[in-house]
Amino acid sequence: MQLYYEIEKVKYSALPGIKRNLEIHASEIVHENKKCRGIDLDNRIKLMNGIFGVIRDFDDLSLVAVVIDKEKVLENKFLRNTIR
Repeated sequence: MQLYYEIEKVKYSALPGIKRNLEIHASEIVHENKKCRGIDLDNRIKLMNGIFGVIRDFDDLSLVAVVIDKEKVLENKFLRNTIR
């Protein structure tokens, strides 16, 4: 649970007034989309640096990133017929 609280502290520090348990995505932070719309660049950088700092400081923590290109998946006829 300590990791959760450390990330929450970073979010509240960089984004004053955000809702509790706000789920954020790096792409939203970087591109100022959705929940990060209107947040100035300095605070978005502060948020990303803070999150990376927490990840760096935790032992035995792995960061996994997955990007799915939906258009390419749907180009595959088999997958298009099985994924809805």
